[in-house]
Amino acid sequence: MPASFFSALPLLRKKWRRRRRLVILDFDGVLVPIRKNPAAPRLAASMKRALMKLRDSGASVWVLTSRDASFMNKRFHIRGIRVIPERGAHWNPIFSRQNASIRRMISQLERVLKPLARSFPGSLIERKPSSLVFHYRNVALSRQAALIQSIHSLSFTSSLQKVPGRKSFEWIPRGLPDKGVTVRRIGASERAFPIYVGDDSTDEPAFLAVKRNGIGVLVRSSEKNFRTTNARYYVNGIRDVDRLLHSLAR
Repeated sequence: MPASFFSALPLLRKKWRRRRRLVILDFDGVLVPIRKNPAAPRLAASMKRALMKLRDSGASVWVLTSRDASFMNKRFHIRGIRVIPERGAHWNPIFSRQNASIRRMISQLERVLKPLARSFPGSLIERKPSSLVFHYRNVALSRQAALIQSIHSLSFTSSLQKVPGRKSFEWIPRGLPDKGVTVRRIGASERAFPIYVGDDSTDEPAFLAVKRNGIGVLVRSSEKNFRTTNARYYVNGIRDVDRLLHSLAR
């Protein structure tokens, strides 16, 4: 079970003392709150100031998200902070070589899921270049268990991996990188002390990637099992992320 980040902070500061910090953050649920409308989140001014303070302290700051590039280009602009959309899928040669095949698989899956979305009002299908997400946050709570069971019973190609998120499922083509692969690639290029901050199951490979030589921090919520994470530390919700960023900038 992870320990409180702030309780361990004096000890943690000794780990990165005299070393450049590499801070990699998820976007939704970490820098912006999870909203009922997936297109709604916007970066708060206070969070933007905390990120700029961390950048100006000399840390290398990255945002690693499952969001696509089109969304992030509209919603996140901070000079000197790099954004990697779709878990880093575009860094993988498989994506460019099999782009047409990936699009066909996602289109087929979308056709399978559309009747299910119609049967459960409040469902939302979000299509991206390298994956597809089924959101059910707005489905009536009394019907969510039935919806989850229906999704699990779907038979579809094994070439797509189903990843549970916070009131969502995402289907990702096998062979494309998860966040752990991308974090290791960033780390190899930066040669700095890695700190990864995330909030859901898609972040677990990244927590595992930094477990030995860095720090993984889980942003706690009622939608992520607190006891089964690879993160060594936690903070209590998105409000604590602002405080965490300020502490990393010192």
